Amino acid sequence: SWNSSCDNIRIESPEQYEGITTPSAEIGFRYVVRTISKPLTEKVSYKTTSGEDRAVEVPVLGEQWKKQIEKTKKEMTENVISHKGYSLIPMGSYNRNDQVISLQSFYMQQYEVSNAEYRTFLYDLVIKKQYAEFERANACGNCWTEEFKYSFNEPMDEHYFTHPAYDNYPVVNISRDGAKLYSTWLTQMTREEQLKKNKTAEPLNDIRLPAETEWEYAAHAGNDSATYPWNGRLMRNAKGAYLANFYEIKKDSTGKTYNDLIADGAFHTAPRNSYYPNNWGLYNMAGNVSEMVDVMKPDM
Repeated sequence: SWNSSCDNIRIESPEQYEGITTPSAEIGFRYVVRTISKPLTEKVSYKTTSGEDRAVEVPVLGEQWKKQIEKTKKEMTENVISHKGYSLIPMGSYNRNDQVISLQSFYMQQYEVSNAEYRTFLYDLVIKKQYAEFERANACGNCWTEEFKYSFNEPMDEHYFTHPAYDNYPVVNISRDGAKLYSTWLTQMTREEQLKKNKTAEPLNDIRLPAETEWEYAAHAGNDSATYPWNGRLMRNAKGAYLANFYEIKKDSTGKTYNDLIADGAFHTAPRNSYYPNNWGLYNMAGNVSEMVDVMKPDM
């Protein structure tokens, strides 16, 4: 509480008031309101392919959730078909460790996969009672606090993946297996949507993780010599604004180094359409979150 002159904050020890049951002229209270940002859960049982009985906790999805999932799923598949939100990466070559790598053209999503997109995939698995796939692909529920033990990240564990405020942020805390299952699911959903529109339509190529060389080529966007995707070696533009989400190592007045996490405008991750795209329209090819690529074969 503030002291009587309102110029300082006095922190009372919890032990000082422990066990007090009588009213006091000095003690009042206030409450907080939290928005429920995710459905309730229940435990369901299923059999594995080997016949083993397993139980997994899944969201209980009412009609409102199901309508939202169908709406988002339709938007996602239509975007793939129309290439909305995708960049055509032209056929070409680039230098990699003194070796020239040549690639065919391909489409790449302009943004990292979002929480809303990945959540739609998971909840669709629950609706279809594909519980084994849901368990394999589910986002880690406590990775924020486990990976960053030095800071208070319980709210991120609780809200990052499910709260609507983070819908357009990149999904994190998922496995490679989950990313591949997502790609397979989106391929299947898009093919089904194609057939609804045109039964003679050519089948869509598989949606998949990019190969390591494909990702590097797309990140360079035609400029092998650029240190960063924005054709330069500096991390700020002419106005001093940061060009990506990363932490800057600074020194305080005593000369001790520390990581400045908010100088670029993002404390944790940033919305996936933040900052400027590279020359091929791809956002956050440097900074924000690391991105998975398909394992590169030794003979590539």
